[in-house]
Amino acid sequence: MKKSILKKLLVAAAILRGYRTMDKFLEATKNPRETQGRALLRKLRLNGDSRWGRENNFRSIHSADEFRKRLPLADYETFQPYIEDLKRGKTNSLLGRREKLLGLGLTSGTTGNSKFIPFTRSFVREYKEGALLFTHRMATDYPQAMEGKILSVFSPAREYKTDGGIWCGSVSGWIAEHQATIVRSFYALPGEVSDIKDVHARYYTLMRLSIPINIGSIVTANPSTVITLAKLANDEKENLIRDIRDGTLKVKELVPKSILKIIKPYLRPNPALASRLDDLAKRSPIFTPADYWPGLALVACWKGGTLFSYVNQFPRYFGKNTAIRDIGLLATEGRLSIPVISRNDDGALAIDSVFFEFIPEGDESTKTPRTLFAHEVEAGKNYFLVITTSSGFTRYRINDLVKVTGFINKTPLIHFLNKGKHISSITGEKISEHQVVTAVHEASNVMNLHLSHFTMCPCWGEVPYYALLAEENELGDRRRWSELVGLIDERLQKLNLEYYSKRKSGRLGRIQLKVLGNKFFETMKHERARLGGRLEQYKHVYLSPAMDYDKDLPVVETIN
Repeated sequence: MKKSILKKLLVAAAILRGYRTMDKFLEATKNPRETQGRALLRKLRLNGDSRWGRENNFRSIHSADEFRKRLPLADYETFQPYIEDLKRGKTNSLLGRREKLLGLGLTSGTTGNSKFIPFTRSFVREYKEGALLFTHRMATDYPQAMEGKILSVFSPAREYKTDGGIWCGSVSGWIAEHQATIVRSFYALPGEVSDIKDVHARYYTLMRLSIPINIGSIVTANPSTVITLAKLANDEKENLIRDIRDGTLKVKELVPKSILKIIKPYLRPNPALASRLDDLAKRSPIFTPADYWPGLALVACWKGGTLFSYVNQFPRYFGKNTAIRDIGLLATEGRLSIPVISRNDDGALAIDSVFFEFIPEGDESTKTPRTLFAHEVEAGKNYFLVITTSSGFTRYRINDLVKVTGFINKTPLIHFLNKGKHISSITGEKISEHQVVTAVHEASNVMNLHLSHFTMCPCWGEVPYYALLAEENELGDRRRWSELVGLIDERLQKLNLEYYSKRKSGRLGRIQLKVLGNKFFETMKHERARLGGRLEQYKHVYLSPAMDYDKDLPVVETIN
């Protein structure tokens, strides 16, 4: 009884705080020009005494127009020398004296190496405020979801330390670990579960601990994670039910003792529940969350871009009564949008946290593309995002293509479409064309081959994968084709941190080779020229982000 009253008080307190934060945000959306101007100057003043700030004379900039004229557009390589200083502990290279570096978020880079994205005290405060807005809307739109616990799934907060003693890992993991007590009380499991290194052991432990809990909602960025957990529970149902009955953990040997100590209270034997789950598992062809989490009311995750393919699988596992809500546009660089309109997946720009510019689609390849501010964009048009954050990044081309779908008051609502033209992402791996070319080149050298024409593309299946389209005459000995594909897959895992993670967790399958006839690409090039193009301007596509790009191509053989 006491616990029930305490929970109701906590929910009431959280909702009240959420209403206040939402009112403040909605007021800001009435004048995005003014709100964005304040946000920009706040960031420039915060980091104005950093080396980057002094080099660009932040202190003398007094308006967004001046900022846009004075500073060039930037990519990660622009900031890399300053990031290297941060890794060595020299934080004043990119951050002001008043700003505290908390860690470096890891994400995949476009040239092969991981990107290190700084997150700071101000950054985290802004990120948390966006999370509060989303949770508030979730609680008011889906009150039944708050009757159970939140199963939040995120990556480890601490992967390793740099030589300068700076922790590197997941921003969302770090934020989850440092939530206020009132917020942590809503979560089903301790955050330390995410620190289990072995991916299968981590997911198995997560399901073993959470199945006996009344879960009201699942919150995670990637829908492929949700499907992976559901499939694991079905594949491992006998072991999970046995562990629940006996109070054991099948993967105990792969879990650090420090974490075992923390999760021990979750491992109590529950024969009655195990018996009920066993009956359900025997009656149904597939053991689903609808069986073990009957109170699940909401799954919050990404729904944009190509990820709809995962979301389309959800009814099979969750039935028709579980709502699916977009979590907003999240990146290691920041929380960029927040779905704040009831039951609408399009997100309002996080206008008081991040300063935004927009490159109209079609202008992105020009030498000096023009940018628009938030109050200048038009509904129905597509734009590439440029952001300025509290973590020191200014006019940073994040390479996300979004559509402006409308407005809340005068602030744009955006819907994520895809990464840039040279990026492919099925489950969040963000493979770049540069990485594909590098992986194929390195593997070909090992095999003493020269693949001059090839294309990699994402393909949908029970487990999605990437296909390498190549001409038979360039592939050498047929008996070594499988070896070649294996080498390319290994190289790509080394080049792309996220691809490695998705491959190890089973969310992406091994690359498949799809063999095309001799001279296929040469013939295609001339055909395009015949239809109005120019041979001199033809650019071969080494990576196509289009799903099932190979569908209508004359594939003569497929090698797994």
